[in-house]
Amino acid sequence: MSDYPISQARVDEMEAEIIAAINRPHNVKVLALKAAGNIVLPEESHTAGRIYAMLTENGREIKTIGIYGDGGEKHYEIHTTPHRGLTAPHFHLWKHGSPLRDPETGELLIYSPILPSMDMLLNNLREEVKARHYEKD
Repeated sequence: MSDYPISQARVDEMEAEIIAAINRPHNVKVLALKAAGNIVLPEESHTAGRIYAMLTENGREIKTIGIYGDGGEKHYEIHTTPHRGLTAPHFHLWKHGSPLRDPETGELLIYSPILPSMDMLLNNLREEVKARHYEKD
């Protein structure tokens, strides 16, 4: 977990927000990559409380999940694959269109393990991907 721990009260708020987003009908959008490249999740959503999931290039695994607030801004980004020497899964908190950084070093704040609601979301999405088997064109 980051050197900047999250209070239990904030964790409880985060869990409630994520569960509410999961429970909105037709709220999760899975984005399958159509071509190789560095494609990222949108920074904002036009739909309040939206969840976007980006698949790996082969279309068989969840790579990244973005969870957006009621104003359409990204609140959380979950990474499910190791990158830059980071363990997976882990998550980043977002504010004002950017991931939060350590105020002293400028390094990204990384939180691991993911929260129980994030784990539930990830497992549900993995099951959906298996059932639909998104293949890139």
